[in-house]
Amino acid sequence: MPAPTRIATRLLALAAFVHLATACGGGGSKSTTNPPPGGNQGALQVAGTVMEDLGQGAGTSALSGAEVRVTIDRNGNGTVDAGESWTATTGATGAYTVSLTVTAGETAVVRFQKSGLAPVIRTLKTAPSTSVPVSATLRRLDTLSGSGSTLSNQNGTVSLTGLPAGASGSARVFNPVTETDAFPGDFSDSTGNRLVSGVFGSFDLKDAANNKLETLTAPATMKMRMPRDTWPAIVDITAGNQQIDVPLYSFREATGEWVRDGSGWLEDASGTRLLPADLPSLRDGSYTGAVFAAGEVTHFSTWNVDWPISSHGCVRGRVVDAAGTTPVAGATVTVSGVSYTGTSTPVTVGSDGRFCVEVMRSEGAGEDVDGDGVAGETSSVKVRVVSGGQVYDFGVRDLTTAAATCSAGSCLDLGDMALTSARRVSAALCTVSGTVFRRDGTTPAAGAMVMGWDDVVPPEVQDALCIQGNQLLCSFFATAGADGSYTFTTASMGGLTVFAMLQTAIVPDQVIELAWAQRLVGDCPTGPVNLRLDEGYVSITTALALNGNVISWTPAGYGATALYATGPAGFKWMVSAPEGQTFPSPVTYGTVPAGASQTFPATGAPAALASGDTVYVLISGKASDGFPYFGSGTLTVP
Repeated sequence: MPAPTRIATRLLALAAFVHLATACGGGGSKSTTNPPPGGNQGALQVAGTVMEDLGQGAGTSALSGAEVRVTIDRNGNGTVDAGESWTATTGATGAYTVSLTVTAGETAVVRFQKSGLAPVIRTLKTAPSTSVPVSATLRRLDTLSGSGSTLSNQNGTVSLTGLPAGASGSARVFNPVTETDAFPGDFSDSTGNRLVSGVFGSFDLKDAANNKLETLTAPATMKMRMPRDTWPAIVDITAGNQQIDVPLYSFREATGEWVRDGSGWLEDASGTRLLPADLPSLRDGSYTGAVFAAGEVTHFSTWNVDWPISSHGCVRGRVVDAAGTTPVAGATVTVSGVSYTGTSTPVTVGSDGRFCVEVMRSEGAGEDVDGDGVAGETSSVKVRVVSGGQVYDFGVRDLTTAAATCSAGSCLDLGDMALTSARRVSAALCTVSGTVFRRDGTTPAAGAMVMGWDDVVPPEVQDALCIQGNQLLCSFFATAGADGSYTFTTASMGGLTVFAMLQTAIVPDQVIELAWAQRLVGDCPTGPVNLRLDEGYVSITTALALNGNVISWTPAGYGATALYATGPAGFKWMVSAPEGQTFPSPVTYGTVPAGASQTFPATGAPAALASGDTVYVLISGKASDGFPYFGSGTLTVP
């Protein structure tokens, strides 16, 4: 269950200017080196800091003991063989360093992992004699629970059916819009298409013998809830049938590529497949209820629902020194989508300082390249360079409508990009405003708590910016007004996160809904940051009553998944509903309610209730909007 107490911890920490994040630097690590054969070779150092996202607005903390593994599939056989991997372990500050020798242009895959956390996987194009900063923030996996061959997480974002008996494990579903930093590799596939992601998920499964479960002998059905942020991108890839078909991709870690791996479909919270006629309401956000992407899979690692875009463009340029004359070898260039979701694989430039990155292109008049139903859209990207431990910003650039790749066609040419002091990114005060909406996207979330932080900013820098004399210039958090609007001020340096949470008493003292949203904004925004409380759960405190042999519970409207009675000798009676179903109140003791089955005793009627016996009821299910609800209640027979 989420831990709301972490919110209070975060607020107290902010008020006292005690930062949860630890600045980069220091820490023990280990590394190994293995030189590649031939070519333009040289040393490469990959270094950075690994953090853990504490969740629920509690910020991040340095993650010690995480493994960082760098691999290069040098022989091209699709696997990581001996001599193709290098590892390090993070120290107390989360810092690590991996040193190796590379050939220019190789694709390195960097995997950050620790038990209980979803791994983060980065890719980068290498250049010799350079140092590349690569950091990551890991998030908690959700424990999967269930019975038989079905497993799901508590907040209802992912479920698996058709697994081998005794399977267990954990998983996490990600929003590619708000959690872009967790996206594995590049937003492109193995055939060169650019990708528009709808949802992606990480899985860590075990079989009945507690061995890692990756390959299945028979297909299982995977379901991941699609965030509303990505609904406008939905495209039905197969016309003419009575469902919305979506592409499935799996991540091939050895080569750092997304590979097309079948197709799935969309369905609602009840499991009913959505129809092509639902597409307009999905794209404009007026569709009510939750949407799940489902499909049959035969292996587990990282899965993605993506729409491939074959026609795209590219950006090229040359990184030079502040004087504008000498190429800066070893600088790392990253190009990130502004008008669309997607980040390129960082490119480390060689001795000539040149780079080329493939990106989405703008659409011409009447064109709908991405198939989202909107023609003539302009695509724009943000370009940043890291060199010598400094970050340089080259602004937002609109892309041309020309279709091109780095090997053919006309790219957007940024020319010489001088690393001047004016381009250097530094911490500054940032005022953030916007509106918080409930999950429907239209109702203001009045009273929601909103806060922001930037763990890139060192604590001493934030204090210097926020406290000047006796004046406090940062507010850090705000309460949304009646119209859902909010404003706060904090220090930012390109890693700004905004979090909002609202607790609502649906039935006072009995039914409490906790909803939240978190978004990695990055740079200080120039426009409003609007949040939709798309994650959450409903906690139910159930009150039981016994009238003769009739057992009832309140609040009404929330069905039970199991009910059982115990006495001094153990179980007397137990009934349960099939996975995903419930039965309503009231229940007559000894009479199996409709839609349930008796699991104890195996046959026949149970022993009569007696004074001192205990009756338990378990409540669990999904509300119409997809939020899960859960609770329990007990009573002692008088």
